[in-house]
Order: sequence, then structure tokens, then C-alpha cells
Amino acid sequence: MDGRTHTFAGYTAGLLLVQAQIFGAFGLPAPDGILPCVGMVGLSMAGSLAPDIDLPRSRAGRRNRPVSAAVNALFGHRGITHAPFIWAALYAALKLLLGAEWLTYILAFVIGGATHILLDLFNKAGVPLLWPISHRFWIFGIKTDSAAGHAFSFVLACVAVLCTINFFYEAGDYLKEAIWFV
Repeated sequence: MDGRTHTFAGYTAGLLLVQAQIFGAFGLPAPDGILPCVGMVGLSMAGSLAPDIDLPRSRAGRRNRPVSAAVNALFGHRGITHAPFIWAALYAALKLLLGAEWLTYILAFVIGGATHILLDLFNKAGVPLLWPISHRFWIFGIKTDSAAGHAFSFVLACVAVLCTINFFYEAGDYLKEAIWFV
């Protein structure tokens, strides 16, 4: 999938996480105002692009060229950065280092990364779910720059729009109060 598709997925996942928190899911407190909501969605979008730090021509790779070149040289594209185990370890390490008060932001970033890995499962190049075992798993074999890839991206964009509409409908009262106190 391309960066745009991953961004749509990260946005949608971040928005759903914020909405779930507002309604008390996961036992996490509701965001304290509109800025934390925006921050969580932004972190989820950043997380959705982060696995491609191993690809120098990707959005994440272009913004961090030395890191991207080093990771690509060591592990190649869709190597360690696309391994679920690494993302689980990143979650645990960040939670340990930053503490519970940052948990929602850590969760937003890692959920964004998980959406990236999930979407790349639809691509024939696959994802190393059992890294360091090099076998890659894939589901449908959608090529990134194909008609099916563009259709997939369009559908995901429509889902993002529908989730946005639903978010404002369902969380409208919360947002009114959150904006009032800003």
C-alpha cells in the first residue's frame, strides 16, 4: 500500500481510539480536551507511516534519511520494522520509559503501526509476521499502484470520512464541552 492509504488507516484508527476512550473503552480515561484528541489522531497517523522508515523513498524515509538508509541496509524493506513482535516490544519499552500517563499516546502510535502491518498483509510482498523468520505472509496480493490498490485506497478514504461523521455525531456533546474549556 502507499503512504496515502496508510495515512487514511492511521487516521481512522486514531479517531476510533479517541472515540472509544470518550465512551470509556479499554479502561482508559477520556481525553482531557480537544488537543489530546488531535494529538492521538496525529500520533496514530505518524505510527501508520513509521514502519516504512526502512524504505528511503517513503514519506518516513525521506524525513529521516540517515536512519532510513541504515535500517534499509541492515534489514531491507519490510523487515524488522514490519514485525508485530517489534511493535509489541516498542509498546512495552515506551510504556516502561514514559509511564502510564502517556499510555494513550503510546497506544495511538502503536495502533497506527499495527494498521500499517495489517494493510501490508493485503500486498503480495507480504509481511514477516514471525520475524526473524524471513517468511512473509500475505492475504490478497493487491499491487500498490494498480487499479485494485487505488480502489482499496478509495474505500479506506470513504471509511475515514464515515468514521469522521460518526465521531462528530456520537461525540458531539463531549467535543462541545472540550472546546468550551480550551
